[in-house]
Amino acid sequence: RQQLRIPESSRIAAAGDVLWVADALSGRVLRVDAATAEVVAEVSTGIRIAGPIWPPGGLGVLGGQARDFARIGNIDASTQWVWVADQDGRVLRIDPRSNEVVEEFDVPIEPDLVRAEGEHVLVVDREHGAILVLDAATGVEVLPVRPAARYVGAELHGGAVYIQDPDTGAVSRVDLVTGAEIASDSLGPSPYISGSPQWPPIIVVNDSGVLAVTKDGLHVLDPDTLAELDRLDGIDVRAGEMTIDTDGTAWIAQFYGSTLARLEPVRP
Repeated sequence: RQQLRIPESSRIAAAGDVLWVADALSGRVLRVDAATAEVVAEVSTGIRIAGPIWPPGGLGVLGGQARDFARIGNIDASTQWVWVADQDGRVLRIDPRSNEVVEEFDVPIEPDLVRAEGEHVLVVDREHGAILVLDAATGVEVLPVRPAARYVGAELHGGAVYIQDPDTGAVSRVDLVTGAEIASDSLGPSPYISGSPQWPPIIVVNDSGVLAVTKDGLHVLDPDTLAELDRLDGIDVRAGEMTIDTDGTAWIAQFYGSTLARLEPVRP
């Protein structure tokens, strides 16, 4: 087992044999060799440092000490490009061959989440409630800004964007080519509590299904029709990362409890 100490609150993305770290304190992006757990490159982003901030001790942030934090948001990576959100209104593209920022797209929101797939880049401002989708090559808006509830769950998959409503739990699918939109039935309200330091729920989508969080548990939906396929109960999903395997099994990393849970699907 290998370990690497990274700055607190930093986000990570893996691509092949490389781990990319969005340094929450300095605003740099660190390139880590996955085999040796060593930092092999540091990428300057020009992202602004804001502070001093006295965090309340919420998720991923140590309380009791005022510190400067960068306005860096989420990071997403593939073997071709690395995408970084700048909460001052930019999306940065890093070339992993040169370890340099090669493109900057200005966006009319304050992005704290970025997801890339194929020709599209999803940009989300969860704090103020807005999403948009960009053409990955040109930065042109494919899906213009859509206001949404605060802490919206959104994801890209198969040429469509998936958006979860935190009040009803319903998931909408918008085809980015045709503009056609469908929505699931109501699944139940989000577990998000206003003012809580918990991580906002984020939906996960792949060929196996859509994994959506509600107060009642985890719901697995068909990615094409959004019909409910399975439900996974009895798990605290308030704070953590999650993914869905090819057989419909859900994996939940619970940050508060420092646990990794594996859940088998059950029919509703």
